[in-house]
Amino acid sequence: MFFKNFEQIVSNGQTSELKRKREDVLEILTSAVDAVNSYNAVKKVFDKDKLVFESEEIDLTSFEHIYVVGFGKASVGMACAVCAFSKVTSGVVVTNDSRAKLENDCIEVVVGGHPIPDIGSIKGAEKILDIVKLCGENDLLIVLISGGGSALLCKPRVCLKDLQKITDLLLRCGADINEINTIRKHISYVKGGQLVKHVKGVVVSLVISDIVGDPLEFIASGPTCSDSTTFSHAKKVLEKYDLWNMIPTEVKKAIEEGISGSIDETPKRDDPLFEYVFNYIIANNEIACNAAEKKAIEIGYKTMLLTTSLTGEAKEIGR
Repeated sequence: MFFKNFEQIVSNGQTSELKRKREDVLEILTSAVDAVNSYNAVKKVFDKDKLVFESEEIDLTSFEHIYVVGFGKASVGMACAVCAFSKVTSGVVVTNDSRAKLENDCIEVVVGGHPIPDIGSIKGAEKILDIVKLCGENDLLIVLISGGGSALLCKPRVCLKDLQKITDLLLRCGADINEINTIRKHISYVKGGQLVKHVKGVVVSLVISDIVGDPLEFIASGPTCSDSTTFSHAKKVLEKYDLWNMIPTEVKKAIEEGISGSIDETPKRDDPLFEYVFNYIIANNEIACNAAEKKAIEIGYKTMLLTTSLTGEAKEIGR
């Protein structure tokens, strides 16, 4: 049972009927959490020596080496599953959990900052790039992406202090996650599809989505996905929230140089860079909701899944 105080919560019900309903609610919630558990989500795509998805299968025995990199709040749990079901040569994952550990010592765990990046986020990105550059033409790179990855994978075009300042401004201004990540991509060397510039082999990204609608290019700022946004889009977001004249000079300079063409744009959909890059959503809110509904039906409830795409200010949308 996911809830450690399950018995206490149930026993607090004032009547036997309320106790039963509390137990039902907790079972339904547990089913939802289990369905998107980081270890379980990765485990589901492994079948012996293959990665199996709806559209294709990938034979792991066809590669000389398997390298693993990950970043996000769920990266350690995801890496545990990869190690359990495949032979990993080496890897690095970056998490914000200082207690997180991996029994397999071929994968190094680095602790970074979230939601504001820190020096650990930058060191983690450097170590990830070292692994990525090892991946040759006959090798496979498995990339584990989850929520928080934008803050935990940082190789910025600006100094850390400036990165922290603009991140703080963006988090406070009311911009949505897609707008925030549009800025992050364009002051980074690895976000917005740029991570795969350094890979010679096949890339398979396993993605736990934390954004409604699962837009791959915005989850953790899409380091292995083509980017539809531009430096001009980044400037417009900053102007929209009246931040253009508040941001650090170096951030403004990087965006202006991108607009002028002095800095290359993030790679776009038709870039041959992505020919051997495959991105798969393995867990999202829809999977969690469907699991909750299935459990509710099993224990006798009539159900209605209202939506999996509700967004907005919680106090307004809740009302």
